[in-house]
Amino acid sequence: QRVAAAGLSPRQQAADAVFDAAALRAARADNESLIALALPEIENLYHQISGSNSAVLLCDAHGTILERHGDPHFHARSQRVALAPGACWGEPVRGTKAIGLGVAQGGPASVHGTEHELQCNTFLTCAAAPIHDTAGTVSGLLDVSGDQSARQIHALGLVRMGARMIENRWLTAEFADSFHLHLHARPE
Repeated sequence: QRVAAAGLSPRQQAADAVFDAAALRAARADNESLIALALPEIENLYHQISGSNSAVLLCDAHGTILERHGDPHFHARSQRVALAPGACWGEPVRGTKAIGLGVAQGGPASVHGTEHELQCNTFLTCAAAPIHDTAGTVSGLLDVSGDQSARQIHALGLVRMGARMIENRWLTAEFADSFHLHLHARPE
């Protein structure tokens, strides 16, 4: 319903909402802390999924891709739908996709194949989880997108865990002079 209200139809191509080089540099500068805290997790997650025709994406709070680490074989195909830094993947621009759902709903989301609103994106499988800052505000999203034929059944769990790791790094960095008490239901 949100996608229809935005005026998108399944057969149309996605709008060309891609930042130029200067705007992308500015967006990265605005999200410098998020990127610095997320890069180790992006690299770790990419190491886990490498060779699966997929990419790990870091987006800002609006769904604009800031960083991309992905398989070379997937790169050319994903470039045709602008799955690259500087492209906005919010619902009003790109239709139903995990990034857009994560932004719209503020929670983790997974979208596979024909669940994508725009037919040009149905070759994708995507899982995204929001990253919250220390105030609880969604500051970005971590996403794994890939060829739907190589769907990762654990992708949603991986991005949720990755987002949590980034949030924990953020908390530790922002409150470096504080004591941190970690609790877990299991004693070990």
